[in-house]
Amino acid sequence: MRRASPAVLALALAFAAAPSAFADSPPPPEGAKPLSQIIGQVEQSPDFRYVDEVELKQGFYKVEYYTKDGVEHKIYIDPTTGKPR
Repeated sequence: MRRASPAVLALALAFAAAPSAFADSPPPPEGAKPLSQIIGQVEQSPDFRYVDEVELKQGFYKVEYYTKDGVEHKIYIDPTTGKPR
C-alpha cells in the first residue's frame, strides 16, 4: 500500500479542520433560481473573464467578477427573479 506524503496529509488536515465557506451564509430564499443560472447570466456580460466571489447579502446575490481588461465589477442580483438591482 502506498503512503501519502506528509505534505498531502497536512493539506488534507487543514481542509478538514477549516470551517465551511458557507457556514455563516443564509440559505437562498424559497423559489430562488439555481445559482448556476445566476452565474450563467453574469458570464454573458461583455468581455467577461471570471467570477471571483458570490455572496448572498441582504436578500441579493452579490457577484464580483472580472472582465478581460482586468476591471473588477460588482453586481447585485435578485435570487428569485434573476434581475439585477
